[in-house]
Amino acid sequence: MVVKSSQRSTFRPIDDEGYPQCWYALILSEELGANQIIGRDLCDGRVIIYRDSAGKAHVMSRYCKHLGADLSLGEVVKDDVRCAFHHWQYGPDGVCSKIATGDKIPERARLISFPTEEKWGLIWAFWGAEPLYDLPSFHPSVDLDQFIWKAYEIPLKEKLQTEPWIFGANAFDFQHLKALHGLADVDPGTIAWNQYDIQYGSGAIIFYGMGASSSHGEGIWIGLDWDTAYLSAGAPMGRDGMKIFMVEAASKGDGSEKDLKKAESMLDHMHNYHTDVIDQDVDILNTLNLDEPGLLVESDWGIARYLKYVKDYPRISMAELVGMAERGA
Repeated sequence: MVVKSSQRSTFRPIDDEGYPQCWYALILSEELGANQIIGRDLCDGRVIIYRDSAGKAHVMSRYCKHLGADLSLGEVVKDDVRCAFHHWQYGPDGVCSKIATGDKIPERARLISFPTEEKWGLIWAFWGAEPLYDLPSFHPSVDLDQFIWKAYEIPLKEKLQTEPWIFGANAFDFQHLKALHGLADVDPGTIAWNQYDIQYGSGAIIFYGMGASSSHGEGIWIGLDWDTAYLSAGAPMGRDGMKIFMVEAASKGDGSEKDLKKAESMLDHMHNYHTDVIDQDVDILNTLNLDEPGLLVESDWGIARYLKYVKDYPRISMAELVGMAERGA
């Protein structure tokens, strides 16, 4: 099967079309302390992450509606974020709750309050007004009570200057998996293309939107004689490049000291394996020429179908989200 150049050229998203509406992992839970505000680039905008007085994490747009001051320079006041410049305050819902001068609060003084979840050692935000699907999770067959697990950010050798949908295309580029990574038998045979997730064959790997994936049993494919699982998540973070987080799990075995030690060694192995494999991709992905149409052949059936999925996937921009927030939509 060959995809014509005219079709292929339409698959490359551009910034003013917005970004895929996905759950994106932004930061490790342990990185965000009480009374701390952290600023991050996300998609085509910038956000802040903070905890309220109960310790619950929130993600909101980054700039004060008054004169555009960066709220990451402000402070947490009970459940609110207070701007450092003129002390306008915003609640977790993004609505301005107080102006220090006592002036009437303008109706449009509303930040974007992103749907936010904290799970698996990560803080996630959904890029959209409302989640289109549930938070990504470990494969349904995984009983985490029987596993030990650890979350971390992949320590890339250099910034990954690409988007998660491009990185995700690797999973459907079976020739690349064989040629670059030496994986001999990676063609799943059948793929279920659902509205907001993609499943390999019998569901051995599940891809959520275009920002996360999970697998149970990968250890067998990479030569481990142990029951393992993982959850991966990536986010486009502008100047910081694409961040990739992994939550890796290894079976406790029979729970003995010996098996627990073996499980720890499996986590170390998975960490090194995933880091090495992704590092093999970094130079290539950073230098891909996506302005030229690609010539696909029959064995590229997986990536051809994936590109259609990308083209049809819902997107939204920061400008659209700002407008919705100001209207109270």
